[in-house]
Parts: sequence; structure tokens; C-alpha cells
Amino acid sequence: IKILPTSIKGKEGGNKEALVTAAAKKLNGNTTAKNKEGKDEFLKTTTVYFVKNGNLILGYEFDIEEKGTDNSWMVIISAEDGSL
Repeated sequence: IKILPTSIKGKEGGNKEALVTAAAKKLNGNTTAKNKEGKDEFLKTTTVYFVKNGNLILGYEFDIEEKGTDNSWMVIISAEDGSL
């Protein structure tokens, strides 16, 4: 980060799973991924901060497969409203 952010936005709350589920359904409709044993499990997320308009925003990062392809995408959503 070249410029110190003016503020930090977002709080980690109890709606994390709902936000991730809503984003995953918009992207490919699937809220699970295969684990090492080949079994479905809920998408694994990492709590991160990202820069937007000079602010640090709390978010959730997860990998998701693109519908109908073999592509996989790393996605970050806002912890405030679930936006990509």
C-alpha cells in the first residue's frame, strides 16, 4: 500500500456464511468445493483486508470454480455487504 488508508471499514460478524453463500450462488450456484478426499464441504474462507477508495475494507477470500469450465477464481467479498 503506497498511501496510508484513511480508515478501516467492516466488522467480522455472524453473517459471514450467509455473505459467502450469496456470492457463491451468484457466481456459479455452488456453495461447496471438493476436499482432498473428494467430498463436498463448505467453501473455505480467509479473512483479509483490501484497499478501496483509500480505505482498508474487511473481506473474505475464497476460491471458486467457474461454472461450466475447469477455471478456478480467487474471490474477495466485502464483510459489510458481500459485494465482490
